[in-house]
Amino acid sequence: MAYETTKENEAFIFNWRVENYSLCPQKRNFSLESPSFIMGILDKTKWHISLYPKGTSDDFIVCALYRENDTGSGSVTINTQFSFLLADGITKYEFKIESNSYSKQQSTSHRLMDRSKLLAKKHVLLPRDVLTIQCRMWKKDTQVTTIVPTAAVKTLTACLYGEKEAASVKLPDVMCITAETEVMNLKKKLYPYLNECSAKTRMGNEEISFMWPIKNFSSLKVNQSFSVPLVPVSKKTPPLILTVTLASDDNVQINIHKITEKETGEIFMICRMALMEINGREHIVSEKEHYFNSPTTNEEWNFPPFFKKTEIMEVKNVCLPNDILSLSFLFTISTGIEISLIDECNFVSLACEKSTNVSDIGSLTDDIKSFYIDRKLFDVRLKVGEQSLLAHRAVLASRSPVFTAMFEYDTKEKIMNEIDITDIDFKTLDRMLTFIYTDDTEIQSTSNAIKLYAVADKYQIDSLRRKCSLFLTSKVNSRNVYSILVLSNLHQDKDLKKSAENFLYKPPYDALFSAEFEAFMRSNIELARETLHNWINGIKSEIALEF
Repeated sequence: MAYETTKENEAFIFNWRVENYSLCPQKRNFSLESPSFIMGILDKTKWHISLYPKGTSDDFIVCALYRENDTGSGSVTINTQFSFLLADGITKYEFKIESNSYSKQQSTSHRLMDRSKLLAKKHVLLPRDVLTIQCRMWKKDTQVTTIVPTAAVKTLTACLYGEKEAASVKLPDVMCITAETEVMNLKKKLYPYLNECSAKTRMGNEEISFMWPIKNFSSLKVNQSFSVPLVPVSKKTPPLILTVTLASDDNVQINIHKITEKETGEIFMICRMALMEINGREHIVSEKEHYFNSPTTNEEWNFPPFFKKTEIMEVKNVCLPNDILSLSFLFTISTGIEISLIDECNFVSLACEKSTNVSDIGSLTDDIKSFYIDRKLFDVRLKVGEQSLLAHRAVLASRSPVFTAMFEYDTKEKIMNEIDITDIDFKTLDRMLTFIYTDDTEIQSTSNAIKLYAVADKYQIDSLRRKCSLFLTSKVNSRNVYSILVLSNLHQDKDLKKSAENFLYKPPYDALFSAEFEAFMRSNIELARETLHNWINGIKSEIALEF
């Protein structure tokens, strides 16, 4: 007797979206905490992630996985893998798999990526300034869970074995442990458990933007200054004063003064400055971040110089209309965590365990197959032109919901005991019937597989469609790739389509720039456009990840 049991999902997945990531105010060795989550597949242990945006000891972004004080086992050993989700929300930038043991209130540190590398790839890894961290967690294969039977299970076990004084009976531990294991397995099947959850943390911000026209710039003298005050709308942000000064080294120095009227706490801001051209375009741009550390005193930030007076005078026709220098400012000030919560949970439950006798399956399959081979007790005819094949209604209906619908209602097919098949050839029909009766059929070529796939999809014979899809996936080449691509697109088979695209997108791209592609493009213009678009996007992502 062989037993088939539905397995529990191996991994728990936690997705954490950090919105307005660049505004995380944490300094080095300070962390941003994710919402807590419970790992349903491992004794309901409770966890959270600590993100160090500026690193711990260097500029490497670090994630610490922290186990909280939960009701689970004293120590658990799990594998973990962190990833950054890319802009498409599907592709991952994966980091190494690590294995660690966790006691309660214990954490492990995981170095992920140099901060400069993340910022250099922000169009891929930080789309719209959102960093999405994924943490996959699963049990180690070698982990053995210690099972301690409860008093209730011991009493129940004693009763099951016919002991009248159940509470006082001492049964062997192995009997109680076996019973406890069965109870735990039953509980997993009856009650759904959490296998994936998503959280988001959004950093609040206040933006101040304005244009500052500085008149008579050409006559600006060394150490001469101009100032302008900025009064924010929010009470969280203190007033600022901007000062422009011509330094002795010809640099145009811009200083930002924080005026403390009341205690505001530490302030983190990003300042973007641009020198504008007469046509409204940016001529020179500089962007820096800064901390105002003191909550009670005035502070000054000397923004790093990014242009000289002589440089501007050389392009005065472009940058100094009427001798006016136009500076554009954008201050983005972090106001701390605006929201942090679990926003989506996915629960699954296990299918009930079932047992199947393998030898019985074999004999049953042989018996059904013999009905078809021996031509016994047929009650319906399938016609292709002048040729026909005989079959059994019950067998057809059991394998195809389309045939079921034909025979359940007063259709022409049911009344006449005859089905006209008009869109496939006789050999393909024979292969389909062979599969219906035997769960197997010979696929000799790609063209056979494509025809069989189409008929399997039409009659909703999913197992045959999957078999054809796997065959085609393993046989993709330059001669058939476009036929497979058209088929997969027509029937919306994403996996099969992906295998065809993967073949096309491999260097040196011979199949993508061939006579076959030109013929494909003429008859499938929209699909060809989509294929090229996906290829270009893939190249862009690969280039971005190389830097």
